[in-house]
Amino acid sequence: MSDRPSEPGGPDAAIHVEVVWLEAPGGSSVTRDGLGEPAYGVVTAPTSAVRRLVLALPSESTLATLLACRAMAVFRAELDSGALAIAVFGRAGRSDMPLYDGDRIELLGPVTADPKLARRRRVERARAAAPSGRWRRS
Repeated sequence: MSDRPSEPGGPDAAIHVEVVWLEAPGGSSVTRDGLGEPAYGVVTAPTSAVRRLVLALPSESTLATLLACRAMAVFRAELDSGALAIAVFGRAGRSDMPLYDGDRIELLGPVTADPKLARRRRVERARAAAPSGRWRRS
């Protein structure tokens, strides 16, 4: 093996992808796997830390290849149960989706609030706080 990077499409060509997820603060809702390493679950607390892992995969890898690698084993139970969803740059991922160098793979928890309802409540609070102006109906 040489010291220079492998040629694109060569026998040892690799792509690098970034996996991101949220980790509970202080590890309070984090379980441990059989190897004694933390297994990260997705939490929605605003104090959660965003974690990232950069992996090198063979060229022409798919999401299925990524999910089969050992580094992803800590997430397998949540992915299989549907507690986590997977996305590539914010778009829902499928197991046959090809991965490209520099892709960001996101492990997503369930949506806990309806965005339209949340915005409506923010507007109602703003209207109640401002006696006149933009948020007050005439």
